[in-house]
Amino acid sequence: MKTLLFVFLTTILYANSYTDLNNYKKNHPSIKVEEKNGDFILRFKDINRFNFDEFEKEYNVEFKFCIADGICIFSPLFNGNISATLLQMRKREDLLSVEIYKKYNMQSY
Repeated sequence: MKTLLFVFLTTILYANSYTDLNNYKKNHPSIKVEEKNGDFILRFKDINRFNFDEFEKEYNVEFKFCIADGICIFSPLFNGNISATLLQMRKREDLLSVEIYKKYNMQSY
């Protein structure tokens, strides 16, 4: 009986904490902004035949740097809807993938 009461009380305490955490994540403005910010990371099928100038004008982005052969970072020049631009870029035939790139501060070992 004591064990059952302990489990019941523990469940109630954790349920309240989980609800508070979930509400905080939904309502905290910095988390919502973080989801939609970032640069675009593109993987090309053939980077040598890709027209960077045309791509920058069409999607209103600016080339930043390349990580490796065929993987480059572009930054948006607008404050609009990045998700819609991401979906348009993914429809292109000359790109393997398009994702939102976020710079992570990683330490080397």
